[in-house]
Amino acid sequence: MTCRCGKWVLTWLAWGLISLMAACSPSPSAGPPSKVLKASPTVSMTPEWVQREPSPVPAETLNLSLDPQRGPTSPPPPKEGCRFVEGGRISGMVTYRGKPVADGVLVIAIFTGGPTTHTATRHGRYSLKLLAARCADGLHWISFRLVAGTYQEYVFPRQRALRWDIALFERPRTYKEVAQESSVVTPAHCPLVLGRVRGRVTVRGRPVPDGTEVLAVVGAGHGPLNQTARVREGWYEVSSVGNCEGFMEVALWVKGQVFRVQPTGADERFDLSLP
Repeated sequence: MTCRCGKWVLTWLAWGLISLMAACSPSPSAGPPSKVLKASPTVSMTPEWVQREPSPVPAETLNLSLDPQRGPTSPPPPKEGCRFVEGGRISGMVTYRGKPVADGVLVIAIFTGGPTTHTATRHGRYSLKLLAARCADGLHWISFRLVAGTYQEYVFPRQRALRWDIALFERPRTYKEVAQESSVVTPAHCPLVLGRVRGRVTVRGRPVPDGTEVLAVVGAGHGPLNQTARVREGWYEVSSVGNCEGFMEVALWVKGQVFRVQPTGADERFDLSLP
């Protein structure tokens, strides 16, 4: 009986060892791990022109039709030759139970597409700059969500001077009170900052033809922030936007190639070299 059991155990161990070796051996039909999403053409830059190298990215990583505040949208095609500008101001009183709030209550404007600005109340009043796109057919204001304490409201500007009073029914905390509780330092004022991104566009070292289209997608890619520019004498130029914390990322689409660039200043140069 002992002998038979010993043979059975040895047989079981042998089959287990064979199975383990088979599992560890590479399969002849298995190739290397898929890198389709990481694969992208190499960008060749002209060193004397480039401050930072834009990196091509898969087009499918950009969301051009989803607004997290409003849900799925179908934005109109971007207008050509538009530039971001300050479109005036929104200002007013902030009250709590009919009386002006204390100094330091934050009033925030979150523009469609992501740009954000805020300021702190003083003597119960606030004032924020509006964001607009100046195009050939005039000024187009960008809508935003106005936030103060528990108050939230969408605003669709139609003029440069906008009066908007805010009535609160819960006592708002000041930015100093919030900082003490959360140890997060928030500046009293964080204004919008506007700039531009420009550079040369070449194909195999030669300038692309005049009129070549460059689509600029700012941030997440929502309609109001998208721009279309035309190359002139080998150059393109588009607008950028940010705030006190930095500029938003810009994705540039040229002839089927996509380049992400991250501006760090108001006047940035990125040359694009196409294969």
